[in-house]
Amino acid sequence: PVPAPAPPAATPAQPENRLVIRARGDAWTQVRDVRSGQQLLNRTMRSGETFTVPVRDGLLLSTGAAQNLEILLDGQPAPALQGVSGVRRDVSLDIERLRARPATAPAATGTQPPARPGSPAPG
Repeated sequence: PVPAPAPPAATPAQPENRLVIRARGDAWTQVRDVRSGQQLLNRTMRSGETFTVPVRDGLLLSTGAAQNLEILLDGQPAPALQGVSGVRRDVSLDIERLRARPATAPAATGTQPPARPGSPAPG
């Protein structure tokens, strides 16, 4: 008699470490849940440290040194902090938003709209 084949192992739909914050240098880092008000992380991360972000809605990242942090989604850098530096507040850690955000979209920093033709330049 031939033994019956073993059933295939179940694979999780979403791995637990799907979203990771990695420090490339020292950076004050805060991850908070806006729904519960809970702070999941609130400290200075040191170069090489990682923080695995739980997969759930309503999480926001704030940092004092965006240039020293990297957000990894499924092991690949997400564009949310690429090319930005300094203080960044309330960066959404929603997986779909991180995936959809283009790498070239800079964070709004109080820029002025372009001057209309015929109007004096600001400054």
